[in-house]
Amino acid sequence: KTLTPVPIPPGVREEDLLELKTIYVNKPDGRKKARTVAAAHKRALKKRNIDFGRTFSPTVRASTARMCCGVSVELGLTIRGGDVKSAYTIPEWPAHLPKQLGRMPSGYQSVIDGIKHCVELGNIYGLPPAGKHWWNHLKAWLLNFGMEQSPHDPCLFSKFGDNGDRRYLIVFVDDILR
Repeated sequence: KTLTPVPIPPGVREEDLLELKTIYVNKPDGRKKARTVAAAHKRALKKRNIDFGRTFSPTVRASTARMCCGVSVELGLTIRGGDVKSAYTIPEWPAHLPKQLGRMPSGYQSVIDGIKHCVELGNIYGLPPAGKHWWNHLKAWLLNFGMEQSPHDPCLFSKFGDNGDRRYLIVFVDDILR
């Protein structure tokens, strides 16, 4: 879903493709995990009109997190947390933005049927716009689910239950507490 091989378009030089690398992690439980990321350098991104200074990650304010934890303790409520797996790769790449092209990561076949290929990148870790796309996707989903966004902290959402109880949800990048 994230890496789609395509023939290198005419006029695109191989050195103009974003460098990709694969990061391998051994989990404590013995599982192995691999993630392909854009090895994005400021100069390379600037060349592609991607503003490196406009990165974004949704982070709840510390005062909001302390307030929610304090209220939960005072009222004897349970706090539950979770991590959204592969959060940045969930939303589709916005149609109004040009697709980013990357070199085939090492270990992948770059010549298919005699034609040199690159990959058309969707949202991928390492691309500055990926965090903003994830946030827009998550926020739209929460609002569609009936949550209300706080006017004081955009990473705090709440919802009234049918029986009058109120549920709170705070977002910190791809971690969610409720």
